[in-house]
Amino acid sequence: MKRYRMETWSAMRFLALFGMAVWLVLITTVPLQAAEPPSQEKPPSEKVLEDEFLKLGTEKGIGDKDWMKFERQQIKFQIEQFIPPLLQSAFTGDAFVLPPNAFRPGFATRFAHINGDDFFDERGLLHEGVPSMDGRKNTVVFGNFNVDRTFIDFDLLYGFDLGVKYLHSFTLRLNIPVIHSDLNGFVHPNGIRPIDVVNEGSTFDIGDVSVFLKKKIIDQAVFPVGVAMVAGLSFPSGSNSEKFTNNGRVQVRMPDMSGLFPPGRNFLTNPITSKDLPLNMPIPLSLLGPGIATIPYPASPNNVFNRFSDDGRLPAIIQPGLGDVSASIGLFVTRQFLPGDFLVDFEESLPQAVRDLGRWPGRSAFHIGALHQFVQEKDGIDPGDVTTFFASYVKPVYKDYVALDLSFVGFRREQDSYRGTVVQPFATTTAAGAPAVVFREVRRQPFSGGTSGYLAPSLIISPDPQIRFTISPLVRVIEPELGPAPEFIFRAGLEVTF
Repeated sequence: MKRYRMETWSAMRFLALFGMAVWLVLITTVPLQAAEPPSQEKPPSEKVLEDEFLKLGTEKGIGDKDWMKFERQQIKFQIEQFIPPLLQSAFTGDAFVLPPNAFRPGFATRFAHINGDDFFDERGLLHEGVPSMDGRKNTVVFGNFNVDRTFIDFDLLYGFDLGVKYLHSFTLRLNIPVIHSDLNGFVHPNGIRPIDVVNEGSTFDIGDVSVFLKKKIIDQAVFPVGVAMVAGLSFPSGSNSEKFTNNGRVQVRMPDMSGLFPPGRNFLTNPITSKDLPLNMPIPLSLLGPGIATIPYPASPNNVFNRFSDDGRLPAIIQPGLGDVSASIGLFVTRQFLPGDFLVDFEESLPQAVRDLGRWPGRSAFHIGALHQFVQEKDGIDPGDVTTFFASYVKPVYKDYVALDLSFVGFRREQDSYRGTVVQPFATTTAAGAPAVVFREVRRQPFSGGTSGYLAPSLIISPDPQIRFTISPLVRVIEPELGPAPEFIFRAGLEVTF
């Protein structure tokens, strides 16, 4: 009996101790559970993402053992958020910036043909008051002249963020242009038809290498539009001293003027120079003999065609480079649209047509901006500052693969200037009113300047967020006041982001 009581007491004591332990656990845990905030358990999608992070590099992770697949997917997501491929203009500027640590190499080519109808003179007059036959089109001088130009641009863009207040959202761009120009035909100086100056030449050279920095200063999330500033420097890597064929010594077809000079003068072996020409004396056309064989250019020492410089250089607008460092500054604005941006709270009470209009334009983007390049004089030649301005509307038309872009791009070019003088022929009359030609030494006149504009419908194809193809025909809609402007330009480009 005593043993039974002892065992019973031991069991009761054990149960009591166990009960006390349970009670202690309950009074310490229940209040804590009551004080805890609602469950912070992450959604299944985030839990899966955490698991995938832990599994990266294994067969069960994203991309199996190819853990870089996950990295590539994150880059695509960032690209779509930072710089949507189908909302970026085909070739004009925008306020988008690349994601941090993203690279974008690009390649683009442009082709342009300039013929005699693509040279203009707003004044409607040639330099000494000689009327132009076609008004603004300067065909009396350039009617038998043409230029073919090819531009190849290699670009490398890099997105970065310095992680400091006010120093976020940058894109750095390096541009390396390669320019080929081919000049053919002849010109009539000041529209004098009996004189043909053979203006031939060819250049193939690297242009001025440029570096641009774009900084987003306002984001559309806090303002109706996104705004970015751009600053750049161009370095004189391209030549500014390319010459006409044969080192600037061009050929001329002109009437025989040997009767105006001492007997025995042979223009084929000893052509006239500006020192021999009877300057400011009208020469009746009746005294000029029939056309003779082509001779070296007779109106300058050493027979160099010195229209733009004493050493026979091509005009500044044809040169691959500017010859000196130039700076650029610009401002780009972008408005990205989403479906329903213009819907109002009481849309249900509006007619269906009005509600449909409120959903326009849907997913799309509008870009506008300008970039001004400051150009310096070099070797007595000032190409003139250039302002590029644009407006572009981009609209995806097939899922995330195809978009259409309608852009306008314009160029405001200051008139170029060339130091020094040149001897040129001018049409005039004798005292008796007979047609004549006179040679005068005048200051070199500007060759190009004014505003030109192009309308460019473009096709953007993006089979992947990291790849973009662009095709753009540019059609001239504004003719410059002075100088050449091609009627049509074709452009094609490829960009890859990683």
